[in-house]
Amino acid sequence: MLGIDEILATNDVEMRRLLGLVKVYNPHKIKSIKTHPDWAYIDKEMSCPDMILGLLWQEFKTLHPDGIGYSQFCE
Repeated sequence: MLGIDEILATNDVEMRRLLGLVKVYNPHKIKSIKTHPDWAYIDKEMSCPDMILGLLWQEFKTLHPDGIGYSQFCE
């Protein structure tokens, strides 16, 4: 248990962690569970002038409903 001096000396980030307000994000765990697209195919398709990333993601999600989400796809 922390005393008042330790609490006052604790920075905001550490205090949030101690209070359980920070979610631990482990991208390696998510990447090992979720299906990823064939990035070479995505890169090749994106070289086409009228291709948009959203369309490729929709195609990917149709084939792999358990795959990564749109924000990860766009990274």
